[in-house]
Amino acid sequence: MGGDSRILTKGLIRPEHVLTTYLALTRDPKARGNSSFARFGTWAAIVKYWMGEEWLLDHLNPEGKSFLRLDPSNSIDTVRRNLQVWDLAELTLNLQHIEGFRALMLKMSTAKARDIESLMGELRVARLLYINGHQLRFVEAPGSGAIHDLEIDFPDGTVIYGETKCKLTTTAFSAETVTNALSKAADKFNGDVPGVIFLNFPQDWYDSAGREEVHKRIRDTAEAFFDQGRSETKPQNTRVLAAVFYCEPLTVAGETITQGHDHAVLINRWNKFDRSKDWRLLTYTPPPGLYWKNLPVKWIRLTDLPAELLKHAQAN
Repeated sequence: MGGDSRILTKGLIRPEHVLTTYLALTRDPKARGNSSFARFGTWAAIVKYWMGEEWLLDHLNPEGKSFLRLDPSNSIDTVRRNLQVWDLAELTLNLQHIEGFRALMLKMSTAKARDIESLMGELRVARLLYINGHQLRFVEAPGSGAIHDLEIDFPDGTVIYGETKCKLTTTAFSAETVTNALSKAADKFNGDVPGVIFLNFPQDWYDSAGREEVHKRIRDTAEAFFDQGRSETKPQNTRVLAAVFYCEPLTVAGETITQGHDHAVLINRWNKFDRSKDWRLLTYTPPPGLYWKNLPVKWIRLTDLPAELLKHAQAN
């Protein structure tokens, strides 16, 4: 796999460690008159802990090609882009205890710039499962990567395989794009264990086609994909228990940032497993527009600093 194998033995970052970093940054002369300096510096420090300084600087470079690259302009689109650093920091802080996390970080440390967005999609899907109370594991792919991404423990003890597909911000929305993603994901399942496909799609799809249209076309496309299994056109499609479509739209208004939480779970009515069973994976649904704050208490938000860190540090 390559990369710095020391990632595999690094200890956990605790809330009090992050709080110490944040408070030190507030005392930096550069923080005077710049309310975002300490906050952004804290996010960067968390990512640096796992990835290293060279990796961080390379991927934040405005002249680079990474999904994380910073954009010095001040449009809404670029503000949303620059917040990807916050998202990666928060994801790693909250998911670092999950089995297989360090192997995923090692993979990210050597990934090409174009693959960073897809790997973050895997972390975002893990967040969705984690806030819904599921036990899960990141699966390290040996060699070719011909294996699913996640394993999820269903409440009754059943193990479910999860395959994540992240459509890049540069990918145009179309039924063909969705079908291709579902087909590639279905090939990762052996048919002996229920498989769920998670498709993390970009906010740009809403911007181009509108939320309602995107949801309708995704649902129609997934149903057509499932129906191919019934007609035996593609029997491998019956290996798929369900498809989950997931987006986290960001809205920026002045100093206020709102993160939406959109997901749709489509059960494959032609799946080869127990069709009488309630297979719903996602039961935690925060009210629309409040997702930024209204997450389970166990999730540490890195926006409301230092209050959020103080709360979690005192709890420990």
